[in-house]
Amino acid sequence: MRNMKIVIKNAAFFRVFNLHEEKARGRTAMIASAVIASIAANLSGGVFYSGFLVGYGINLVNIGILSFVPYMASLFCLLSPLVLERFPKRRWVLAGGRVLYYTINILGLTLLPKLVQDPGARIWGFALIIFFANAVNNIFSQGYSVWHLNFLPEDIRADYFNQSNIINNIITGGILITSSAITDALPAGGPEQLRIIVILRFVAYGIAFLDVLMLALPKEYPYPRSETKSISPAKVLTLPFKNKKFILTMLVMFAYTFAANVSTPFINVHLIENVKVSYSLINGINAAYFIVFILFRNIAKRQIARWSWFKTYAIWVLVQAPTFLLYTFVHNADGATNWLFITVRLLQHVTGLFITLTYSNFPYINLPETDRTAYMSFYVIAVHSSALLSMLFGTGFVKILGDATLNIFGLVLNSVQMLLFLTFILEIGVGLLVFVLLPRINPENWKEPPQMPRERLMLPWVRKRLAIRDEQK
Repeated sequence: MRNMKIVIKNAAFFRVFNLHEEKARGRTAMIASAVIASIAANLSGGVFYSGFLVGYGINLVNIGILSFVPYMASLFCLLSPLVLERFPKRRWVLAGGRVLYYTINILGLTLLPKLVQDPGARIWGFALIIFFANAVNNIFSQGYSVWHLNFLPEDIRADYFNQSNIINNIITGGILITSSAITDALPAGGPEQLRIIVILRFVAYGIAFLDVLMLALPKEYPYPRSETKSISPAKVLTLPFKNKKFILTMLVMFAYTFAANVSTPFINVHLIENVKVSYSLINGINAAYFIVFILFRNIAKRQIARWSWFKTYAIWVLVQAPTFLLYTFVHNADGATNWLFITVRLLQHVTGLFITLTYSNFPYINLPETDRTAYMSFYVIAVHSSALLSMLFGTGFVKILGDATLNIFGLVLNSVQMLLFLTFILEIGVGLLVFVLLPRINPENWKEPPQMPRERLMLPWVRKRLAIRDEQK
């Protein structure tokens, strides 16, 4: 029994999440918040959000426009240090901002179509609500990032992102599959299906309050600053340029965000309307992500330890790029299309595990100890600006092409499929960029460990098969 307790206490999960240590309690509250927020986001966003907009007559171009509106509000991050650094304790200020964001973004968007009947006015109303919701979020959300970073020391960070992704995907996936099955049981595009989607949004709004509660639970620590005065908005834009490693890290994040978002606003609509993929299949494949984490999480940890965060990321971006080439050829022709869609998405789950695990740590790798609110605000502005430019480009591309198509060896490609092909090219460029920058963005204290046997990078059952083969020889 005593040995069992020792094993449990040394397990990665127990080290990351438990209620016995102060910082572990903080991480436990963080993962609870992440799961709850993810459930709320998936019930009110993703493919359900696309169905919500299509149900109220919003076309593909206008959906693209609404997709980049949140990023237009990113400049409100400049006000984050100015507002938050007035408060030595920020717990309830941040909670109030979070409640306001959820109320505007979920409840406001859900009620608007009932109150506004004119199609043009609806689009303007959607755009204004989305803008104001994200303006509020950009002012207050950086406070959570700076506060909760205290619970993620370097030696625990990989395990945290690893374990949190598994837990998040298992719980969220089950809820999404159930809600998708209910939605698909009703006539596609009919009023009953739209009614279910609206109900799911109200459920998401109720769940969001639990997220606010979880975020308020951890202990607050002092917020170090290098200046006695509040940092001005202009300082937020200039201060990070004094840290070369941090600014080059932002360049990598800017480049990848642009590549990843060129086609993002249109994929779900394309799958629902053109390819005729069901909500259940889309969300069912998304829910399968946790299986990939279970199978590959230890390999990801070992690769990061062996190759560094950036090199692991660059390798897997280059591996992921060809999946978008395959995605280009998913179309509504026969049953084989669904199998190609499933294959592509499962491959992207594998590559996405390594990319998500590394990319999510990038803002923290070269983050200084002081003025973190300013640096995190700059990070949000950089990433959101990139997403805005990317979605502006994608939306303009779809609008200019309209119904025009491109015929390749008898296969007709629409504008969304062409953007998927462009994503393939851009991701190759991002991977190569990171390899070029590696010597300049790896942290000063990074030292490549001794050569790791290639067997350590394999799945256990692969190592066992190779051992049996060697014995037979």
